[in-house]
Amino acid sequence: GGKKRNFYYYDIWNVKYLSGFKWEHLTEKMIYESKTRQARLRAEIAKTKKTNEYYLDRVTQGRAIDEIRSRKAKQKIKNKNDQVQTSGKKDVVSEHKPQRRQFSTQSDRSGK
Repeated sequence: GGKKRNFYYYDIWNVKYLSGFKWEHLTEKMIYESKTRQARLRAEIAKTKKTNEYYLDRVTQGRAIDEIRSRKAKQKIKNKNDQVQTSGKKDVVSEHKPQRRQFSTQSDRSGK
């Protein structure tokens, strides 16, 4: 089995004294653990990326909403100023005229 300082000393002991046990059995476990670790990391990265994208979308939406609110507030202030300036002027109101009823068929036009 080599010297105890060797990294694989105890692994080689298993191969030497266990019949039917191959070196591939040991490396298979290491490969499996490595792949599962990589899969967990990929899943965690995907979750973090999704969370980050959601957060950035919400920040963008928040900024858009703030812009809309500020524009509405400015519009209200402008409307108030316009009302104060035009309060001395006479308001012109257009006269409301009722619409005529439309006929869809020939029998409706004759009044039957």
